Amino acid sequence: MLAEIGVEKDLSKYWNMKLNKSQVCLYIFYKLLKGQRVNAREISDMFSITTVSFARDIQEIRAFLANIFSTYELVYIKKEDSYVLYKYEERKDFIN
Repeated sequence: MLAEIGVEKDLSKYWNMKLNKSQVCLYIFYKLLKGQRVNAREISDMFSITTVSFARDIQEIRAFLANIFSTYELVYIKKEDSYVLYKYEERKDFIN
């Protein structure tokens, strides 16, 4: 279904069912892999989840990255109130 509607679009306009926890987490991870920033309020509003649920999804993604993709890091950008996925080499450029 995601291919039919295009995941870049606001899914709340097209989705006719409530996503389960795993699907929301996968959507967040997908956006991060595409290099997009992820904001808790946007995701919470889009899928009618709490910010606590969003925080759990972020922790799940961090644990997955630590175990499987140790060259990646999920970074919180305070001034944008969002998360972004960086390779360690890219993060060095981001910090400097």
